[in-house]
Amino acid sequence: MRKSSESLWLRTVADPGFPALTGDATVDVCVVGGGMAGVTAARLLQRAGKRVALLDQGKIGNGVTGFTTAHLTEALDTRYFELRKTFGNDGARLAAQSHRAAIEHIARTVDEEKLDCGFRYLPGYLYSEESPDQIVQEHEAARACGIEVAVLDRAPLPFPTKKALRFERQGQFHPLRYLLPLARQVAQRGGLVHEQTRALDVRDGEPCTVRTAQGLVRATQVLVCTHTPVNDKFFMHTKLAQYRSYVVTARPVQRIDGLFWDDADPYHYLRMHDGQLIAGGEDHKVGQKANTNEAYDRLGEYVRARFDAAVEGEWSAQVVEPVDGLPYIGRNSLNAHVFVATGFSGNGMTGGTLAAMLLADLVLGKSNVWESLYKATRLSAGAALEWTKENVDYPLHLVVGALKGAPADALESVARGEGRIVTVAGKKVAAFRDEDGKLTLLSPTCTHMACTVRWNPAEKSWDCPCHGARYDVEGEVLNGPAIKPLAKKQP
Repeated sequence: MRKSSESLWLRTVADPGFPALTGDATVDVCVVGGGMAGVTAARLLQRAGKRVALLDQGKIGNGVTGFTTAHLTEALDTRYFELRKTFGNDGARLAAQSHRAAIEHIARTVDEEKLDCGFRYLPGYLYSEESPDQIVQEHEAARACGIEVAVLDRAPLPFPTKKALRFERQGQFHPLRYLLPLARQVAQRGGLVHEQTRALDVRDGEPCTVRTAQGLVRATQVLVCTHTPVNDKFFMHTKLAQYRSYVVTARPVQRIDGLFWDDADPYHYLRMHDGQLIAGGEDHKVGQKANTNEAYDRLGEYVRARFDAAVEGEWSAQVVEPVDGLPYIGRNSLNAHVFVATGFSGNGMTGGTLAAMLLADLVLGKSNVWESLYKATRLSAGAALEWTKENVDYPLHLVVGALKGAPADALESVARGEGRIVTVAGKKVAAFRDEDGKLTLLSPTCTHMACTVRWNPAEKSWDCPCHGARYDVEGEVLNGPAIKPLAKKQP
């Protein structure tokens, strides 16, 4: 039995509770998605005089933002020496500047709104346990991008490392103690903030429309800030890859002071919060790891070996990787008034913030030097090989899922707490048996692009290996790009 799937942040914050939409509404801007990007954008646009609606399919901040480890850093998942190759020196420098601007925006917001969210500046360290080659390479590139960074012989950690880079004035905070008060302010100042309101259809036009089960929202502009866009069925998803990333917490005797990231693949990331070590890593593509419990086990062993501390809690999150290394932010393809923000990789807190800053400027008609760099419709020639590699997944898993056999008449073999793809009356079904013995049967076909889902034992979910959609045991959508639930089947 896993220790917990609820994040530290969700366990230590009060739920403000926003109502679901009831009936139609007309606003200047409708923001779909109540995470870091969506809430920040709604706040900025409201402060600029726009009437806004903020919609979330679940609860504000309870999506990917509620499961982050909340590193605020300009040390990006895609190294600067790689960004320089793809986007040139000027592009890489702009990427650094935009993430620095995001950190400072968060710091100003905390100060202006007197937010009790534990924000503080602290150094960040990129280090290696194996070879220092990449560290040396990244030092040169980061300095060329204007980042304040120094080379150290080792990272200040209680275990041996090779060379490390020290990045000054990075940051950390409690993400929900930051975000939820901002959402409350949007509502208190006249904005429409609605939870349990899923966007079923987004249409560009004059006005744009966002259709939900509870009503229709008309808006001059729509911002789709749903982690992975729910308004685009295919094109944008050819440029994105979804990964699960795992987190464990422990109470080490020797605390660390800073943000830490190693250069392993997949890499590990570390920080402290109220005496607890928060360690992340063991990333893998959604739906492509059979034994997801192994990821938690390996991460727990990593912590025990290096900190001599027992795991107390654990959770996981979804990370969207852009094919060329930078987020996609701006007007959606073939749309005049619908904007998207996605592909923040493991830098969602700063990525979501800079996305909101950029989208607000675009809506308000202001020029922004980041616009061209993050353009959502871009196709980077330097990332063609990566694009090809990522897009093999869809046809491969579509065909394999369709052809792969499943045990016949095997419902009795589905253990309590387990899910399996089995054959019933000649047709495949996704079968789950709860701890009381009740069976739930679902269609195993993902409602996004018809791939076959797979059972995720650690998180008790059905995960799609093609574009990363996830469903709970009742078939309800946990993560997009799917919008519709898995169809229910009868025994």
